[in-house]
Amino acid sequence: MRQVRIKVVKIVTMLLLWLLFAAQTSAEPSCTLAAASDLIPVMADLKSAFAKEHPQTQVKVSFGSSGNFFAQIRNGAPLDLFLSADTNYPSMLIKHGSGDPASLTLYAIGHLVLWTSTSNLQISTNLSALVTNAGISRIALPNPSHSPYGRAAKSALEHLGLWSSLQHKLVLGENAAQAMQFAQSGHAQVSMLPLSMAQNRPEGSGNFVKIPPEWYPPIHQAGVLTTQGSQNPVARQFLAFLVSQSGKQIFASHGFSLPD
Repeated sequence: MRQVRIKVVKIVTMLLLWLLFAAQTSAEPSCTLAAASDLIPVMADLKSAFAKEHPQTQVKVSFGSSGNFFAQIRNGAPLDLFLSADTNYPSMLIKHGSGDPASLTLYAIGHLVLWTSTSNLQISTNLSALVTNAGISRIALPNPSHSPYGRAAKSALEHLGLWSSLQHKLVLGENAAQAMQFAQSGHAQVSMLPLSMAQNRPEGSGNFVKIPPEWYPPIHQAGVLTTQGSQNPVARQFLAFLVSQSGKQIFASHGFSLPD
């Protein structure tokens, strides 16, 4: 009886996938996009501006950590375009045959901040206070093992000789969005985050300071078409739009620097 149920579930799953595929092929042209979490604040503006130039198209976006998306695409996830928070993961996709080499595009340069949602907590670029301030018992940051911004945060703390002494205070988020949630919910007093996310906070909710860029490697962010996406004109158009004049203006308005 159990085997019959399993077969039924498989048949229903396949039917749903077929119906989804049929719906997509009959609908307006679209692409599926995997984007690093630091792009959450900027994506709505990008999609809106792109839609004005390319009406009757859809861009479907999932947000997460760059490292996790890299693994998913390598394992065959049906994604057309990957916007990473670094250049390493897109380059590795190309190396492993899962990305289109000709499409590798540097679209923005990110910046790191120290952010708190607690309005009465004074923060500064004197990060040694993270060790000595009794009011800071937890520090949230994206997991350095698969988040470029987490690696940048680790590099900054290592640059100052603080990484080892802060181990007992660190709370690692799956991505930058979760690290921010830890600080918003009170599970951490401060968080090291992308500037784009700190700028997008509700007015009056905490404050942030920029971490000097010489303390961590430049956060060059690149996109690449997957092997599937290389055949998708909407994905190719959207990637090109990111480095158009309109796209550059939107990135700059959300705190990103622009590549040369």
